[in-house]
Amino acid sequence: MQKFDYLKSAIKYIEAHLYENIKTDYIANICYVSCMQLYRDFYAFTGHSVKEYIRKRRLSNALSLIKFTNKSISDIAYTCGYSSQQAFNKYVKKAINQTPLEYKYSDFYYFFPCFKDDIHTYVYVSTNKIPKTINFKFYHHELQNIENNAIDYFLSLFPNYSAKLFGRNTAKSGELNCYELSIPYNNKYIDILEKSIFREIKSSPPNTLTYATLTVQNDEESINNGWNYLYTHWIKNSMFTQNDTDFFEEFIIKNKSIAKLKLHLPIKKKQLLCDINIQQYGNRKYLVSSLQGNNAEATTSKVVLNYVNRHYPNLFENMNEFIVIKTIKGYMCGIRIPYNLNICEKKDGLKVLVLEQGSYARLESICLADSQIHIKTLLNWISSNSFTIDNTPIFTIYNTNGTFNHETIRMTTSCKIKC
Repeated sequence: MQKFDYLKSAIKYIEAHLYENIKTDYIANICYVSCMQLYRDFYAFTGHSVKEYIRKRRLSNALSLIKFTNKSISDIAYTCGYSSQQAFNKYVKKAINQTPLEYKYSDFYYFFPCFKDDIHTYVYVSTNKIPKTINFKFYHHELQNIENNAIDYFLSLFPNYSAKLFGRNTAKSGELNCYELSIPYNNKYIDILEKSIFREIKSSPPNTLTYATLTVQNDEESINNGWNYLYTHWIKNSMFTQNDTDFFEEFIIKNKSIAKLKLHLPIKKKQLLCDINIQQYGNRKYLVSSLQGNNAEATTSKVVLNYVNRHYPNLFENMNEFIVIKTIKGYMCGIRIPYNLNICEKKDGLKVLVLEQGSYARLESICLADSQIHIKTLLNWISSNSFTIDNTPIFTIYNTNGTFNHETIRMTTSCKIKC
């Protein structure tokens, strides 16, 4: 990615001149690229347009001054490059639905950090029109390579096929795994599909949506790494969140075989980038297990759940708060237990962890994602605002709210601080 290293210089320039009237064409000139390339590459790697990035960095710094200094609103507005206090008030209200004074005395903290990640993977953001399609499902006992099996069978039916081909994993039917293929609508395909082993053949209307698109090689590791990057890294740092519609894969076919895939993730703009606040926690008690090595997180969780199920079945049925702590070489995982419940420590490799009352910085999300991204963001916010971290380990809480539906689970990363 050496050819894109100029973006680091662009971001460095933005940070040095954040409160000035920054011209994107000037940034492009000093980086020896065209404006179009700067716009395109900046979006691809940071998930933000250049102008949006500047606006959010400027707002983040201004709101930090409101929260942690005694400067007047007008002084902060002019210091941070706003044309007037009125313009600043209007922009703050639009961005966070609070006036500057309401923000100062709230427990909410807006934070948009400087982009410091490595220039990693090129993601295209564009609005695409998906044509009317024919959708059909392929069922198989084996999940591994199910997409390749589905496409091989499809190409055996239509060996000269050269149009677009889309696919996605869908819900199992009994013991059978399912992969759904889609092609642009054409009547000539329907009769052959209906006589094949494909099932649930139907059409879908055209639609136009914004997608984050990543091109990968056609192998299991590249595909999984690509989706993981989009879901747990790129979208978390970008100005977007996932749209409510389904993701899909587009297969690039050359010489009757799959050369590459395009991973399409439907996205929409976030309302707020970071929901950080400071809350007072009372004393909390957790039953935890620690392990190192591969699959440590899953194994430790299973140890705790099995123990609770055997010895405290009533607690097992009502538990809804799980804790995960990343250690130097592994994980510590467990569940919250009543504070008055006494469990013999170190029995079955378990121990009781007590988190003491105090002030905790919290970053909350409704998405299940890589908690390390949230930890990095939270530590960056703590450092930027001159808080001191207490000696309690940083932890992530998953609250199921009585259900294990991924759409309702809330993830909160917390760190005890000294105010």
